[in-house]
Amino acid sequence: MALPTEDQALHMSVEELGGHLVVHHKNDAHFNVHNVMCSIDNPPGQFAEKQFDYTKRKTYKQALVEAYSWGFTEGLFTWDPEQMTNNWWRVSRRGQLLKNPTDVLELSSRDILPKAFLHPIIAEKAAPIFRAGNFDSAVFEAFKQVEVAVRDASGEKADSSTLMKVVFNSKAGVLNKLTEGGEREGLMFVFAGAMLLFRNAAGHRNQGLEPQEAAHLLIHASYLLNLLETMIKLDSEASPIAAP
Repeated sequence: MALPTEDQALHMSVEELGGHLVVHHKNDAHFNVHNVMCSIDNPPGQFAEKQFDYTKRKTYKQALVEAYSWGFTEGLFTWDPEQMTNNWWRVSRRGQLLKNPTDVLELSSRDILPKAFLHPIIAEKAAPIFRAGNFDSAVFEAFKQVEVAVRDASGEKADSSTLMKVVFNSKAGVLNKLTEGGEREGLMFVFAGAMLLFRNAAGHRNQGLEPQEAAHLLIHASYLLNLLETMIKLDSEASPIAAP
C-alpha cells in the first residue's frame, strides 16, 4: 500500500494516518523515518518535481511524523533489534495484526477502558469481553456480576430489579444502611434502575453499543459494586466481594 497523498493525509486523524503507515510498512524488514521524509522530497526516478506548495508539503511531513510517533507509542512500531541504532523501525507483532488501515480505530477503541476505575470483579469478568470487541456482551456481564454480588451478599433469591427493590428497599432493605429517607430511596432506585435500563436491555437485544458507551457502563457497574461493599461494611460485614 502506497503512502497517502498530501490531500488524503491532511484529512485524516492521527490514528487513521497511523493505521495507513502500519499497513504501508507491514512487509518491510525495517524502515527509517528520515529516509521516508527524504523520499517525499526526492521521489525516486525523478530528477525534478513539478512545482509544489512548500507549506502544504511541510504540513504533510509533520502529519506523517506525528502518525509515526503515535504508532510507536501505541506499540504498532518498534525499533529493529537487529540494528545498532534506534533509527531503524519495524512493524511490531501487534501492528502485524492489522489487515486494513481502519482496523487501528477499532484497536484503539478497545484501549479506552481505564483499569484504575474498574472494580476487581469487573476487571476480571467483563473487561476481557470488552477488549475482545464484544461491547454489548461486556455490559451484560458487568451488570450480571452486580446482580450476583447483591444476591450473594443478601441471601435473597429474587432476580434483576425485583432483587434490588427488596434488598435496598427504602424502609426495610437488608443492605440499605443509609440513614436519610431520600437517600435510602435513591439507593434503591440506583440499583433497580441499573438492572432495568442496562442489564435487561443488554440481555434482551443487540444494542450496538459504541466503545465509549460500554466503557462508561462498566465503570458504572464498578461504582455499584463499590456502593454494595460500602453497605456491607456499614452492616459490619467488611469482607471484600470475591469473584465467583
